[in-house]
Amino acid sequence: MKPAGARQFETEGSHPRLKSSDTKAFAKALLAANHARDGILSDVSFADATWVMLLDLFVSQAHDGRLSLSDLYTSISAPKATTLRTIARLVDQGHLETEADPRDGRRTLVRLTEDTYRQMAEVVEEIRGILTDRQRGVPDGTIAP
Repeated sequence: MKPAGARQFETEGSHPRLKSSDTKAFAKALLAANHARDGILSDVSFADATWVMLLDLFVSQAHDGRLSLSDLYTSISAPKATTLRTIARLVDQGHLETEADPRDGRRTLVRLTEDTYRQMAEVVEEIRGILTDRQRGVPDGTIAP
């Protein structure tokens, strides 16, 4: 079976002018911005660990990869037990898939389901479109030409 991140995607949102390559690059920038924020405000506990996890998995799959549990532990600022509970909840909800690493059975690999990968692409495109519109001075809720 072909990994979800290996396919090209095109979504119809309110900002269809964005290309999928722009979406992937912007998702990486969002992830970097979250990590920069966490580094600067290191004494603040942000409640968006699930978002960062989904974004990290999206970026990984956009490059045809999956992350291990240990990759996810280091990616987000949450205790290991919280991360495991979050992953279990997202698996139960049908957003994530897990499997044993074929090269090392002791490791567990995690990835977004195809539907969630598509939804993440849509969300990232929407965020990028909104920010792009604001930079161009387009009023909120208006679709720029």
